[in-house]
Amino acid sequence: MAAGRVCVRECSLDACSLGVLARPREPLGGLVYLWLLDRKLHARIGVLSNDLEEANQTLNRLSGLDTVTSLANHSSFQEFLRGEWRRALREAYSISVLMIDVDRFSVYNDLLGHQTGDECLVKIGRKIKEVARRPGDLVARYGGEEFGVVMSRTDSEGAFQVAHRICRRCRGTRRSSTPSRTSRRA
Repeated sequence: MAAGRVCVRECSLDACSLGVLARPREPLGGLVYLWLLDRKLHARIGVLSNDLEEANQTLNRLSGLDTVTSLANHSSFQEFLRGEWRRALREAYSISVLMIDVDRFSVYNDLLGHQTGDECLVKIGRKIKEVARRPGDLVARYGGEEFGVVMSRTDSEGAFQVAHRICRRCRGTRRSSTPSRTSRRA
């Protein structure tokens, strides 16, 4: 029996000869059968591991997004800002951060409902992203009706200009079904 084990480990057998030898009731066949089963299990584990890795990557990507606006969320904003801050210190360049709060949004949301409020946030987030669109910029929903924008390699004058463009862009967003107790703009 020891010789059979040595032979299985030392011989290079192709799939056809393994199939012939794989008779679980015989001592050598049982070893080959277990070896084949082990190979199949390892292959299946490899496939499942790849599937799990892809699912984890998707989960990580999605966990960094705000579910309403599909922008980066608060934690992604914080992580990105930390990384940009370190890079700006290391490479000695400016970064700017804009914090944007939507005026009168609570009244708008309370009167028209959360679904309409969410639609408003999506439109505002889209407009902010249209203005802050450079590859190094990050637009995020910071929380509630607050948005944040991180702009790498942008000084205060550049940030001021972007902020004004965002305000102009968002002011043009009118709500058609807004009750008279609120402004027609969120």
